[in-house]
Amino acid sequence: MGVEQLGRYTVLKHLASGGMADVLLARSDGIENFERHVVLKRIRAEHATDKRFITMFLDEARIAATLHHQNVVQVFDVGEDTGGYFFAMEYIHGEDLRRLLSAVSKTKGHMPLGHMIAIVSAVAAGLHYAHERRSNDKKALSIVHRDVSPSNVIVGFDGSVKVLDFGIAKARTRHAQTSGGSMKGKVSYMSPEQCKGESIDRRSDVFALGIVLYELATTTRLFKGDSDYVVMDAIVTGKVPMPRVRRPDLPNELAQIIMKALAPDPARRYQTADELRLALEQFALAMNLTSSTSGLASYMRKLFGEKPEPWLVDDAPTKSGASLVDAGRTSSHNSWTEEVAAVTGETARTSASAITPRDTRTSMKLGWEQGRVTGASGGKKLLWFSIPVVLALGGIGVWQFVVKPRTDKAEATQPAPAQQVAAQPAPVAAVAAPTPPPAAAPVEPEPAAPADTAAEPT
Repeated sequence: MGVEQLGRYTVLKHLASGGMADVLLARSDGIENFERHVVLKRIRAEHATDKRFITMFLDEARIAATLHHQNVVQVFDVGEDTGGYFFAMEYIHGEDLRRLLSAVSKTKGHMPLGHMIAIVSAVAAGLHYAHERRSNDKKALSIVHRDVSPSNVIVGFDGSVKVLDFGIAKARTRHAQTSGGSMKGKVSYMSPEQCKGESIDRRSDVFALGIVLYELATTTRLFKGDSDYVVMDAIVTGKVPMPRVRRPDLPNELAQIIMKALAPDPARRYQTADELRLALEQFALAMNLTSSTSGLASYMRKLFGEKPEPWLVDDAPTKSGASLVDAGRTSSHNSWTEEVAAVTGETARTSASAITPRDTRTSMKLGWEQGRVTGASGGKKLLWFSIPVVLALGGIGVWQFVVKPRTDKAEATQPAPAQQVAAQPAPVAAVAAPTPPPAAAPVEPEPAAPADTAAEPT
């Protein structure tokens, strides 16, 4: 079998396939033995002439190509070959947060707080950068990721942290816009305003990142239920168990930060991802919690062992350890397929080899998914739906890590709301220990039993 070429890229391995695109490991060769390994996302042959799919495919490339930040996966190049359109992305050798959470649960413990804060702060920095982007005409691009979830955050074996997959991002420059009332994203990581089909802004991403923060802090799944409607009802009505119910040793100050990020009312959340990042960094300073890139890299090796890059292993399995394998086999392919249905009213055909999104299906069994939504009845009528719903089933600072044992009394009630934080707070170095922020009223169900074992991801 001959070597496949896509433009100036030599295809090395097929990594994954989705409903709309194939994901390939490739090498770019240059003069004087220059080479770079990249991930290619290529539109599938059956969609190569479908203008709707092409528009959405190029929308993702166009949005991602405008983002140049250390915490966002970079898109280098867009091209067209006889087989159709493709674009080249940065290759990150690591694991996504979903697999990281599963690995942590196997230890029957929790991720060190320093590493957790480092990861979430890096994600917040990448999102804030995207939210703030402007076009060449100096107008705000108004980018909202809309799919912030564990499978869309990669932690490299070198300690890097990257946000990926802007396949369903909302932006002013998108050529294909979804119809009013349609929703995009994984149900368990949607904001209340997403669930209700309302207009969204950057604060929707803050809520989703709050869910990720909750799950990293407690090693449990926050929003689960017998159906997507039960999950969405819990999200909309603010049925959030206090983090310290799930993890009693969690510092109260951190629990308050989490709950403010999860406020059902966007006006009571952190107004920007950067505000959330600063709150976390202030907490870390007050607690003498620090982490470093090398420390996070060491932690990744401890959890996953030493994994060589896939081009160094002949005929190596590619289902794990290839990082942007997951970029290609998670939400974006299915999201594109579903978005065509939202835009056109048609149901797009998904090939038999389409990758199932891993974060949304309630039948998924992972060791860290012990948290379960309570207080929402599966038979309850969800009166807040007034429109048709399209469900998508589908290194900022260097910290040294020092943990001081501490014990806080479990909070009995939630404090009264405090004044909203300014959009551009002062630098973290000049801020004293943070005042616990407000959040929506929580629900305190019985603590979920810890996992006995952690099932392997599927």
